[in-house]
Amino acid sequence: MRKLLYLSIAICISFSACSDSSTETEPILCNNGYSQDGECICDEGYTGTTCGEQETPDVINISEVTVTRLPDTTDDGGSWDFSSGPDIYVEILKGDEIIWESDTYYENASDASDYDFDLDIQLTEPNEEYTINLYDYDESGSDFMGGVVRTPYNSDNEFPDNITFDADGSVAFEISASYAW
Repeated sequence: MRKLLYLSIAICISFSACSDSSTETEPILCNNGYSQDGECICDEGYTGTTCGEQETPDVINISEVTVTRLPDTTDDGGSWDFSSGPDIYVEILKGDEIIWESDTYYENASDASDYDFDLDIQLTEPNEEYTINLYDYDESGSDFMGGVVRTPYNSDNEFPDNITFDADGSVAFEISASYAW
């Protein structure tokens, strides 16, 4: 009987030693990150105890501007060029300052197609307004076709790869973006 008592005590001691709950941590929900040792490790661009808050990026890198809508005719219904469609190019402004202008243009553009312009610029003030303008190139002088003003970053956009510049007017654009903190 004593052997059974000693065996029971030994079993109880060994089980209690193995189940030390003081070193176990409960997993927690991390919105934009992962849980490690009871804490959230946030993905780049997120902060907070559960990684639920976006951080404002230092810069937005732009690698492409796509013209997704353009007017086929001028405001008075005429054609952009004498016998063809417009020869389009794009510029990007911060306030009144041109920060990028296309050095090429697409001849005889049509609203039936999208037009991509490759570039490599940084928007260093993501919370400020930027303007993208579209022009019809002519040797005698370019014609303004339209433009869109927009702030490229907001605190709940979850860092999209493509940002749309569209004010429901005659022109619209999409920019390809990446972010740096």
